[in-house]
Amino acid sequence: MNVTMIVSFVIVYEKICEPLSARFGIFNHFPELFDKIMITLTRLNHAIFTVYIPRVIIKLRYILIIIFLILGIAGLFIVFHYPKLTPPKSRRYQFFQLSHPFERFEYQMRDEFLSYINEDKENITNPLIVFIFGIEETDLVHPFNPDQERYIDNENVVYNKKIDFYDPETLRWFDTFLKDLNRSELFSNVQETYAQWLTIGQLLRGFLQSDPNNDLKYNENEFFVPSTRNETRIAMNRLFRFFSESNQLASSNDGNRGSDNFRLGFLPDPKTYQLRAFLFLIKMNVTFDTFSVQHAYYQKLEEYFEKRLEQLKLSEGLNGHVYEQVKHGWFVSPQFLFYDLMREVIRGTYTSLIFSMLFAFFVLLLTSGNVIITLYAMITITFIIADTVAIFVLCGWELNILETIIIIMSVGLSVDFTVHYGVAYIKADWQKYHAHIRRTSNALKSLHLSNGNPTEQLLLEQVPQNTKDLSSSSLFKRIQAWHQKGNFQRFRRIKNSLIRVGSAVFIAGFTSFLAGLSMSPSKLTSFSQMGFFLMLIMFISWLYATWFFLPLLSFVGPIDKFADIPFSKLCRCTKTSSTNVVQTLTTNEDEQQHLKVKLNDEQSI
Repeated sequence: MNVTMIVSFVIVYEKICEPLSARFGIFNHFPELFDKIMITLTRLNHAIFTVYIPRVIIKLRYILIIIFLILGIAGLFIVFHYPKLTPPKSRRYQFFQLSHPFERFEYQMRDEFLSYINEDKENITNPLIVFIFGIEETDLVHPFNPDQERYIDNENVVYNKKIDFYDPETLRWFDTFLKDLNRSELFSNVQETYAQWLTIGQLLRGFLQSDPNNDLKYNENEFFVPSTRNETRIAMNRLFRFFSESNQLASSNDGNRGSDNFRLGFLPDPKTYQLRAFLFLIKMNVTFDTFSVQHAYYQKLEEYFEKRLEQLKLSEGLNGHVYEQVKHGWFVSPQFLFYDLMREVIRGTYTSLIFSMLFAFFVLLLTSGNVIITLYAMITITFIIADTVAIFVLCGWELNILETIIIIMSVGLSVDFTVHYGVAYIKADWQKYHAHIRRTSNALKSLHLSNGNPTEQLLLEQVPQNTKDLSSSSLFKRIQAWHQKGNFQRFRRIKNSLIRVGSAVFIAGFTSFLAGLSMSPSKLTSFSQMGFFLMLIMFISWLYATWFFLPLLSFVGPIDKFADIPFSKLCRCTKTSSTNVVQTLTTNEDEQQHLKVKLNDEQSI
C-alpha cells in the first residue's frame, strides 16, 4: 500500500492539485506567511532531530541508559512477580463501559437479587464431576469448524476396546475406587452414588439363579460381583432389558419424568448391545470462586487419580490386566470449561510471546545484518512489552481473550521504531565527514612540516613514544582508548540515523497515537482498550527506541564492520568453492599434459 498509494498521491498532487492552486491562487494571497510557516517548521525539525536530540542522547547517555534500564526491570517485576498478570476472577465479560445500563446491572445491581445469588452459589459450590471409563479422551470436532465432526468407524465417539466390563476383577476395582472416593476429602456426598452402585449389585444378584450358600455369605452393604464372566454377562443383559422396559413404562405414564436422580450407569453399544462405557457423577468438595482455587484443586484431582492407578498397578504385579483396562479413564466437569479456557489462554499467551520474540529476532538479524544491533533491539523490545503490560496490570486489566490478543500484537508493534533506528545506524554514511576531517588534518600536517615548524616536528617525533606507552599500558586503559577512539564513529552514526529516520519515526508513532486516541472514547470495551493499547505502545516504543536504544548504541554500539554477518561472502561461498575446484582441476590437467609432452620430447631425443 505504501509503495503504490504514495506514488499515486504524488502524481495526483502534481497533475491536479498544483495546477488548481496556481489557477485559483489559493496561496497567492498570503505567500510570505505561508513561506515563513514552512521555513519555521523546517528549521524546527532540523533543530530538534539534528541538534538537540543527538546532543541530549550523547551527553546524557549514561543517565538515560540507567533510567530506562530500571524502568524495564521494574516492568518485568510487575508482570511476572507482583502484582502479576492474572486471569479474570469472574466469568462475566464486560462488553460496554461500566457506566452503560447493561454493565451497571451486571456488575452493580445483579448481586442484589436473591435468585441470581443462589444461582451463582449453585454453579460454584460443590459442582458435579463425571468419571468416565471406556471412552477415549479424543475430540473429533474440527478445530476451525465446530459444526463439522469427524467419524472413526462410522462413530463420533472413540471407544476403548481394551476394557471388559464383564470381567469380575474390573467390577471389583470400580467398587474399591468408589469407596476410596467416599473416604477422600476432595469429594462430598458420594454416598448417593455408592447407594445406586449397591442397587445395581443387588439387581445383578437378583437376576442370577439364587444359591443358598451364597445367600448366607452375601452382605447388603457390599457390591455383589458375579463369580464368572459368563454370569456377569447374563445378569447385565437382563438388567438392561429390565431398565429399557421400565423406562418405556415411565415415559408413557409421565412425559416430564426424567433421570434427575441419575448418578451412574453403563453405556451399551446401540448395535451389538455390548457394554462399552461406564460413568458416574459425584460432587466436588470445593468452591470455585477464583482461578487459583480451580487450578490448585485440578492439580490435586489429577494427582489423586494418578495415585489410585499407580496403586492398582503395584497391587496387580506383572500379570495384572485391570490396570491396562482402566488406565485410560478420565474425568470432566462443566465447571472446568472456564478453567480450561483460561489455562489455555495463559499458556497460549506465553507460547505466542516466545515464538513472536524468536521470529522478531530472526527478522531483525536478517534486516540489520549485525548481531550486536539485534541483541540490543531484543533487549529494547523486551522492556517495551514489559512496561506496556505492567501499566495494563496497574490499571486493573486481567488476562482475558482480548488482552491476550493485545499482548501478542505488542511484539510486532514494538519492533518498528527500533529496527528503523538500527538499520539507519548500520547504513549511516559517517565516513564522508571522517574523510573530510582526515584530508584537513593531513593538509595541516604537511603545511606545518613544509614550513619547518619545530613544535609540530617535536609532536610528530613523540608519536611513536606515545604508541609505545599505550602498548605497554594496562588492558583497561587500552580498552578505554579503543572505546574513546570509536566514539567519534558512534556519535556520527547516531546523528546520521536521527537525520535520516528521526522525523519519520516520530510522525509514524504520532499518527498511530492519534488513531488510538480516536478509538478510546468508544463505549465498547474492546474498542476503548484497543485505543488505549495503541496510544500506550506507540508512546513507550518511541521512548525506548529514541532514549534507550540510541544511547545504548552511542555507548557500546558496533563500529566499522564489527559483528556484521557477511551475507555476500556466504552467498558467494558455494560459487567460489565450485569455481576453485574447476580451476584446480584444469590446472592439474594442464600440468599433466605439459609433463606428457615433455616426456615424449625427451624420449624422441
